[in-house]
Amino acid sequence: MSTAHMVADPIFSFRNHYVPEHYLKRWSGGTPRVWTYRLLVPHEHVQLWKNYSLESIGRRNHLYTRIREGNESDELERWFSTNFECPANLIIEKVVTGEPLVPDDWRTLARFVALQDVRTPARMTEIIESARDYLPAMLKEVLEGAVEDIRAAKDKDLPLPVIQDKPRAIPLPMAVRTEIEPGAETGTLRIETVAGRGYWLYAVEVLLTQTVKLLESHRWTVVRPPVGMKWLTSDNPVVKLNFYSNGSFDLGGGWGNPGSEILLPLSPEYLLYTQVGKRPRFARGDRLPEPLASQIQGLIIKNAHRYIFSDQIDPAVPNARPRVVSKEMVRMEDLGWAEFHGAQTKAEQELHD
Repeated sequence: MSTAHMVADPIFSFRNHYVPEHYLKRWSGGTPRVWTYRLLVPHEHVQLWKNYSLESIGRRNHLYTRIREGNESDELERWFSTNFECPANLIIEKVVTGEPLVPDDWRTLARFVALQDVRTPARMTEIIESARDYLPAMLKEVLEGAVEDIRAAKDKDLPLPVIQDKPRAIPLPMAVRTEIEPGAETGTLRIETVAGRGYWLYAVEVLLTQTVKLLESHRWTVVRPPVGMKWLTSDNPVVKLNFYSNGSFDLGGGWGNPGSEILLPLSPEYLLYTQVGKRPRFARGDRLPEPLASQIQGLIIKNAHRYIFSDQIDPAVPNARPRVVSKEMVRMEDLGWAEFHGAQTKAEQELHD
């Protein structure tokens, strides 16, 4: 176990909102609270809709905390705020007030879509689970490169090189273990990583610095619901939709998948939309026909993870997405989050011991 001292930053940000307060505020009706429908509750007596404070909902402690040289760092939270959230908030205000948008404004909105897609607990689980499929190949690539570098150094009688993740601009978080006896011709080289918070945040950084360019290149528009309808949003607000020729669909669309439709509610009145590789079907400000708007609303509800947010009590939501009632599931999930930071920090420190 590492004995590195944890240095406390007096302004360290550890209460991480994965749904930004300034974003949810547009569903608050000018109050500090937002109507929330919980998808997992401990018993039937929990009211269907509850007015939660913007400060308390859509957040987890230490969700974005990184361990840097034994110390806790909130660098990622600050980066999110400076480079994505604050710029987008200004542009969303332009959207809701009807001001003209320039190309850079659309790119700013696209970057906010990227952030809201990758920063949520739902996406964390997805990325960590999928790591089992592609991490072995990534580690093998690093290992093979390291072996070549070591052989080249030995052939030239040079000191053994520092092993690093050269194929990627942002290095994979990993530990290198070498076991070479003095004077021996061969030894053992192991490269290890942990598929946990550290790996997820690495993937987030890659997506938001490199892959994000895909979203920036798409043609976006903003559409409104029919009169009398308001857009909902959720704790997993970016919907990535694939429609198939047989009429089926899934929510596994990709940022660069031709034909995938990507949408994000910006307020109860405005929804950001693109279809990869195509011109928008609707002009900015168009009101969608009721059947299409209802279909989109259903997708927003279906894509939610634990919370659906509204500017008012919506009696249709419980029918569209019945909540799960399980005291045990709530207990286990609460316990997992209570232990999250400690367990992830321990794993990250032990990786580098």
